[in-house]
Amino acid sequence: MKNTNTTAWVASAIFCAAIPAAGLTEGRVTAALGLSAGSEVYVGQGKQTGLFPYLSYDTDKVSVSIGGVQYHVVQDDAFQLSFGLSPRFAPDFPDTELFAGLDRDSTVEATVSGTYRFDGTLRSSLLLRRDMLSGHEGYEIEFVVGRTAKLGPAIVEMSLGARHRDKNLNAYIAGVAQSEANSGSVTYNPGATTSPFAGVLAALPINAKVSVIGTATYEYFGSTYSDSPLIDNGYATSASIGVAYTF
Repeated sequence: MKNTNTTAWVASAIFCAAIPAAGLTEGRVTAALGLSAGSEVYVGQGKQTGLFPYLSYDTDKVSVSIGGVQYHVVQDDAFQLSFGLSPRFAPDFPDTELFAGLDRDSTVEATVSGTYRFDGTLRSSLLLRRDMLSGHEGYEIEFVVGRTAKLGPAIVEMSLGARHRDKNLNAYIAGVAQSEANSGSVTYNPGATTSPFAGVLAALPINAKVSVIGTATYEYFGSTYSDSPLIDNGYATSASIGVAYTF
């Protein structure tokens, strides 16, 4: 069984989006340490909390972080087009009889993303992820609309979007193959899904190098997930807070 703290990983990955909003990029190294909490989707996991690290390096052409590496083919004030690679860690299955015999491998996904900024506050983005190492042989498409506002010294970004996952990726996350079924589970073959989500992040600069960053997210998976014998909830929540330092 895998022991990856999924909540901590998600929180660290969300920092990949939060750091640019906080204005902590452009040729800088950013290091952060934070605390995450959230509901896990698998039966028997309940809520999880944990510390997570974050480290990134960004230039006008390349971004490297725990969320992967991106090369910005086009980047100006209005539009950004990027190609990259990102990890997808194997599901954090609990070590119980229900999950006995389930085996998933971590993999690497190719990514293509585009972001258009309508003005200084409104943006839309589209992201495609495709498995490269036959970990799940599926894909995910994510569409997001976000708005940024200043509340005193703080920067706040609110976002709404949806993630479309094909049947192969959903089988990797929530499916049970015939060869994997046991006394506690039955065969389950989920189809494709489109899951709405919402998020908010806030960045409070302490000085030119230090900021406090907080995030919160909610994603609704629906009955395709909640009908799985492996899944406890048809939704997932997460929250995190951390301190980021640039140098």
